[in-house]
Amino acid sequence: MVDIAIIVIAIVTAIAAARVAEPFLVPVVVGILLSYTLRPLVSAAERMHVPRFVGAGLVIVLLFSLLSAAAWGLRGDFSAAIAELPSVARKLRLVADESARDSHSTITHVKAAAAELDRAASAASGKPATPAAVPSTTSMTSQIQGFVATQSSNALAVI
Repeated sequence: MVDIAIIVIAIVTAIAAARVAEPFLVPVVVGILLSYTLRPLVSAAERMHVPRFVGAGLVIVLLFSLLSAAAWGLRGDFSAAIAELPSVARKLRLVADESARDSHSTITHVKAAAAELDRAASAASGKPATPAAVPSTTSMTSQIQGFVATQSSNALAVI
């Protein structure tokens, strides 16, 4: 029993330490994976009698050049997609509002089933049923915006 508790504490501590060290660990792990990925190209350059450090530099410059060329080629499509974001968000909001008002929507049926299950569970336990809390759309919107902002900053940090 004590062994299990020690293992659980060690796992929780390791997860907490990794969470704290995330800004350092993610770039290090990405760098290690990138070095393993590019090693065959550097080895091929080395077989052609190019010194290893020069081959590594050439591979990095080649990779950066390819990514830059791809970004340059896609800049128009990316700008067009960014320009369409407000209208897409507006359409998504209208669809969500319409779905919430529709009495025959799937979301309405799921909410009704959840309320019925809650009433059945409270009746089985002998406790009075509590009214179901309706989640606020602004709170969900802010949660989604926070999630997107966090994931975008993580992606930029990795890049």
